[in-house]
Amino acid sequence: VTVLNGSYCNPNSVSAGFNANESAICINQSVNFSSNSSGNISSYSWQFYGGTPASASGPGPHNVTYNSAGSFDVILTVTGPEGNDTYTQSDYIAVGQNQVELDFLPDCYGIETAWTLQSTDGTIIEQVNYGYYPGGETAADMEENPTAVSENWCLLDGCYNFTVFDEYGDGLYGSQHSCEFDGDYSIYDQNGNILAQLTAQNSDFGEQTTSNFCVTSDAPAPSWNCVNDVCVDPLNGSGEYASLNECEANCPLVIEGCIDPSACNYNPNANMDDESCIYDSYSNNSIIACDEFIWDGQTYTESGGYTNIYTNIYGCDSTHTLNLTINSTSYGSDTQVHCESYTWIDGVTYTESNNTATFTLTNANDCDSIVTLGLIINNSDSSYDTVIFCDSYDWNGNTYTESGNYVYISTNSNGCDSLTNLNLNISQFEALVIEGEQTGYTETDNNSYSIYNPNPNSIYFWSLSNNVGTIEGGNVNNSEITISWAQNDSETILCVYEQDENSCEGEESCITIDVKKPTSIEDAKESVLNIYPNPFKNQTTISFSNPTQSKTILKLIDSRGRTVRYYEGITGDSITIKREELSEGMNNIIRKPVVIF
Repeated sequence: VTVLNGSYCNPNSVSAGFNANESAICINQSVNFSSNSSGNISSYSWQFYGGTPASASGPGPHNVTYNSAGSFDVILTVTGPEGNDTYTQSDYIAVGQNQVELDFLPDCYGIETAWTLQSTDGTIIEQVNYGYYPGGETAADMEENPTAVSENWCLLDGCYNFTVFDEYGDGLYGSQHSCEFDGDYSIYDQNGNILAQLTAQNSDFGEQTTSNFCVTSDAPAPSWNCVNDVCVDPLNGSGEYASLNECEANCPLVIEGCIDPSACNYNPNANMDDESCIYDSYSNNSIIACDEFIWDGQTYTESGGYTNIYTNIYGCDSTHTLNLTINSTSYGSDTQVHCESYTWIDGVTYTESNNTATFTLTNANDCDSIVTLGLIINNSDSSYDTVIFCDSYDWNGNTYTESGNYVYISTNSNGCDSLTNLNLNISQFEALVIEGEQTGYTETDNNSYSIYNPNPNSIYFWSLSNNVGTIEGGNVNNSEITISWAQNDSETILCVYEQDENSCEGEESCITIDVKKPTSIEDAKESVLNIYPNPFKNQTTISFSNPTQSKTILKLIDSRGRTVRYYEGITGDSITIKREELSEGMNNIIRKPVVIF
């Protein structure tokens, strides 16, 4: 029970009510009825006297056709958990057999006009209120060209009063103001005969005027027969009963509804079952859920059987039974150890250790299985070594004889790659070529010997056998030396080896030099050389003094000190030199006689 402003309101009580879209119609026309009842309603029972159908259930709308003239009652009974309520409208539907037409012409100030159509007992059949017709109250907002409006009515036999009202009090006399029109009206029967019309002079009837008229029908008087428990007018005056009340008194009234006393919506007034009976209801549900289940607004976290009993809108018990099985979410971890990166089941590639990522699978009970990642990411390592070595270098089981960059891949303590990069520089030597005379003469100085194409970053170590000469001390480690030959005439071996900037030593290279005594002092002296032509294009001749026809050596040396031509065993006193591959430029000629004692 609810208290409203000190009064008790029962939420289970009901109140009947209805409305219709029309209350005055012609024969063979229809009306739509709808319930506007309130409360906890379980059933509706309608009675439409004189209509087809004569009864109905449910809130509507219901379409009812009236085939006979007359005024008919409408009754609605609604039922709820604690009883029922009935609403009756007597003579609610007026079904007329006389068609009447109203032609109404308002003046320019239509907003001031209203009218009513009433039966002689004061019942209002039709009406329009102020503001129905267009046109304001002043010349500024008046309707300059008002038009006539027609209304059609179906009326029962009898007399009626048609009353027109003017709010301004000058009737429909519009021409006395700015309007060029006066209002008017006429009422005609279905044969075009005038039943009533406005008679006031200049249409000035003041505040109101009333016209009286009567209508009669040539149709036979209504009569009634009881057909299938319903009173019906045969429309030809042949009915058994002269009035509807007499017919209804002798024709059982059919009231549809639930006629089972054990039903929750039992209607004690009903005499025909409409199959609307409602009984106690039961439901039984089996549910399998994960972790929890919300049922009827309550949260359940354990398996079991649960029952809730409710009362439905008809007052019946509604018993709900739940057979609940609760399965649990499972949790697990996935431990992974990887190098550099790892792509997990979630599709994400991880490059750092992670112990917070989760992924949801489905376990055997169709519940979530939440896996937490335990990831350890280890990293590869690398090192870089630069090694300078002579001849060859042994590294990680391999012997390397050439310079280059080498990589060795092993596994570190974390099981990841360990890359060792070796920048190896192996000293390599080319065979040394000694340039210089292989015949020498005792007791001569400045005998030059050099290395062909020397390495400017290397040191060269020279040695001479048999003590037949002396390497000048200032030039001992250079790529070019001079030798002073001693008195001994003998073969000697001149050797040299190279030591590079990495202190690596190459193989020794040697030449044999035959050191001889010259034949006479004069032979050992330098002589004058004659060269002609000089300069030359194709060839030139070199002449010198050689009276003893001794073997002579000539060397042609360019401006850079390189020996470009070498002639030996010359016994004459001249030689012709062709240019051939000689380059342009200054060249020097050195003559060395072979002196033999």
